[in-house]
This record gives sequence, structure tokens and C-alpha cells, in this order.
Amino acid sequence: MRQLQLTLMQQHTMWLIVTLTLQELQQEILLQVTIYLYNQTLVVSQYLQSLLGILYCQQM
Repeated sequence: MRQLQLTLMQQHTMWLIVTLTLQELQQEILLQVTIYLYNQTLVVSQYLQSLLGILYCQQM
């Protein structure tokens, strides 16, 4: 009986570790995605600004 309890405890600990690792991974992925999207937004806005600049110059 004692052996069974120990095994269950070990499994529980394993699950905890796995769950925590998954949560950390999830946060890491979210961070990476956020950074990527932010960079994409910067690229797009710079592109739009230069496009507007060209259009503005053509209007002159």
C-alpha cells in the first residue's frame, strides 16, 4: 500500500512538472508571437509611411 502511495505521489509530481513546463512554454510562445506581431506592425507602418510619402510627393 505504501508503495502505491509513493508511486501516485511521483506521478502527481511528474504531472505538476509537466503542467508547469507547458504553462511556461505557453507564456514563452505568447511572448514570441507578440514580439513578432509588433515587429510586423512596425514594418507595415514604415511601408505605409513611405508609400504615403511617395504619393504626397507625386501630388506636389
